[in-house]
Amino acid sequence: MNMGKTEKLYQSTNWTLKYVTGDLFSCPRDESLAHCISEDCRMGAGIAVMFKKKFGRVSELKEQKKLPGQCAVLTHDQRFIYYLITKKKASQKPTYVNLRQSLEDMKSHCLENGVNRISIPRFVGTTVNK
Repeated sequence: MNMGKTEKLYQSTNWTLKYVTGDLFSCPRDESLAHCISEDCRMGAGIAVMFKKKFGRVSELKEQKKLPGQCAVLTHDQRFIYYLITKKKASQKPTYVNLRQSLEDMKSHCLENGVNRISIPRFVGTTVNK
């Protein structure tokens, strides 16, 4: 599957970050997916709506009782779908602290489960409270 054109490539000794244009959901099936949501799991706007339609299981996410700064996880077709909890309510703005903590929580899950490839939408135009 072709997701599109690779725009930029960043590398360190431990990881590589690629900016790729295209449909997030057409990424290779061996890649996990991640996106940001609120603790209330409303998913009523943006790409969250598409995640909700494609993967559903909102009640399963709510049962995990994750708080801002944590990461809820679903398994779908032998890959993980990560829900980064970056704010309490859908109407609020995320904070850098919650974003960083939820990414760290996801990282821990990835290390424990051998995940080494994740596709995540680019955070463009997102307003974040400090």
